[in-house]
Amino acid sequence: MNQSNTLLVIALIGYTILSACNDNTCDKLTNEVNNISNDAFGKLPYTGTDTLCFVDELNDTSLVVGQGENLFYEETSKPVTPVCFHKILDQAFKISYKPIKGNLAFDVYQKANGKNIVLTVPTFPVHYYIDYLTVGTYSPLNLDSANVAGVWYKNVSTATGKDVTFNIIDDTYTCYYNQPYGVLLIKSKKENKTYSLIGGK
Repeated sequence: MNQSNTLLVIALIGYTILSACNDNTCDKLTNEVNNISNDAFGKLPYTGTDTLCFVDELNDTSLVVGQGENLFYEETSKPVTPVCFHKILDQAFKISYKPIKGNLAFDVYQKANGKNIVLTVPTFPVHYYIDYLTVGTYSPLNLDSANVAGVWYKNVSTATGKDVTFNIIDDTYTCYYNQPYGVLLIKSKKENKTYSLIGGK
């Protein structure tokens, strides 16, 4: 390609970009803001500073304490023109539970437009995806009741874990969850470890 043709191509590209900008498309764009619904928030029984007590299969106790509510927005964007992008702001919510006794730690995460409460347990490491729409309701994955550390809980949602690469794991990893008490049980057959909530009732 000779120099004049190269300059012509550059000029055409520049004109296209300027035209895209000059049509006021970018100025007309507004951010899309999605907030977590009150119904979704209602599926989380935590205040953010809770102290939760779990017992393992050796009867050792683990205490975790919430590090406070972390409410923020996650930004994504999609192109409208080559130079204009539509921004999407999804509200997200996270509480990190850190150990004050034992090694158990986990994060509770929720995002607008997502149907899941995501429980992340770095000890294993594994993610549980709990469909908040079915928490407390009938679902093939839910149990009418479950016995956890000698206490019967009703309307228990069950979740199978996925590892950090988001590959599906079988029932090697299991979580029990319900609306009034939150995380009831975290189990890993692989590590031969089970943490069961105590003091929930």
